[in-house]
Amino acid sequence: MENSHEELKLNMTLNPNAVIAPILKSTFECTENVLFGLKSIDSLTSLQNELLEEDVFFQVRQGYPTDFITQKKNYKEWLLKKGFSDLMEGIKYSLAEANYFISLCNMAENGHIKTTFKAIKQSIAKNRKESLKMHLPELLSEVNKYLIEPLSFGNEIISLNQVRNCLVHRKGMVSDMDLNNKVNSLLKAQWVRLKLFYILGEEEIELTKGHIVKVENANILHKLEKQEKSFSLGEHITFSYQDYNELLVTCYQFGYDLVSKLPKLPTIE
Repeated sequence: MENSHEELKLNMTLNPNAVIAPILKSTFECTENVLFGLKSIDSLTSLQNELLEEDVFFQVRQGYPTDFITQKKNYKEWLLKKGFSDLMEGIKYSLAEANYFISLCNMAENGHIKTTFKAIKQSIAKNRKESLKMHLPELLSEVNKYLIEPLSFGNEIISLNQVRNCLVHRKGMVSDMDLNNKVNSLLKAQWVRLKLFYILGEEEIELTKGHIVKVENANILHKLEKQEKSFSLGEHITFSYQDYNELLVTCYQFGYDLVSKLPKLPTIE
C-alpha cells in the first residue's frame, strides 16, 4: 500500500501595525520620561535640602561633589544620550520589522508562497538575525529598495542617528568622524516640526501658546516644516525641550510614512 501525502495549506495575515509598534513604544516612553526630565531640569534652580541630605548611613561616590550648575549640565547630557539612543533603537527595530514583512512579500509568487512552514520559519529567523546586525543607515537603505516609494524622512533620521552616535561614543563633543557637512566642518541635525497656522491676508499666522485668533471663522491649517541645528567641530551637542519635542514628531512621521509605503500584502497560502 502506497503512502499518500496530503498537502496542507496555511493562511497567514501580515500585520503592518507590527512595523510601527517599536517607534510608537519608544516615542511614548521618551514623551513620558525624557521630556519630563528636560522640563524639570530647566525649571530647577537648586537642589532641595532633603535631596542633598538623604538619610543614608553610607553612600558610594566617586570623585568630588560637583556644583549644582555642573550637575544640571551632566544630567541634561545623560538624558539626551538616553533619549536619542531610545528613539534610534525604536527606529531600527521598526525597520527590522519592515524588513521581515518585505522578505515574506518577496517570497510570494502571484500572492502565494509555495514552500514548507519550516522553510518560512527558517527564512524569518535568518532575516531577523541579519537585520539586527546591520547599522541603522545600512538597514534603512536595504528597506528603501523594496518600498512602493522612497521614504520621505530618511535624511532626517540619518542625521539624528549621527547625533546619537556622537552623544553615545564621544559624550556629545563633535569630532571629525561626526561631521556630515565636511565643507563647513559641521554636524547638522535635521528634523521636521508640526506647524499650526491660519491665513491673514497673504501672511501665515502661526498658532503659539496663548495666541488669540482674532479672525472670525479662521481656517486652522497645518504643515510639516523643516528644521535644522548645526554643531561645530569641538562643540558640545545640546537640545532644548522644544527641539526634542519636535524630534518626536519626526519619528512619528517616519513610522507612518514607512507603513504607508510597504509592499502590498499578498495572500499567503
